[in-house]
Amino acid sequence: MSAWDEAGQFLLTAGGTAVALRWAGFRFWKEKQKPPKSVCGCEHAFAMHDLRSGACHAEIRRANGWTKDGISNHWEHVPCGCRHYTGPIPIELEFRPPPIMPRPDAVDTDAKEQPT
Repeated sequence: MSAWDEAGQFLLTAGGTAVALRWAGFRFWKEKQKPPKSVCGCEHAFAMHDLRSGACHAEIRRANGWTKDGISNHWEHVPCGCRHYTGPIPIELEFRPPPIMPRPDAVDTDAKEQPT
């Protein structure tokens, strides 16, 4: 075997290994970077809950009619009984920038009438 054959075999092996590792790493990284779902214990999203009271505004489908075999065939929609959101809080609500307040000494003197 010549030196060129050994170099080519090394490059093919190293290239194949690099491609395989990159593919495996990309798949792992892609799955790892998914954001957490903001779902409450009642299985409704954060958007369905009131920010102040925490009450859930979603509706649940509940069976109210059955066949002879015990299979439900009629449904009614009732309000969700969740009273407080228990899922992860979005970061926008945790780290809000402070409100920008005007400086007390920044008074518009042109708007006031000046005594002459």
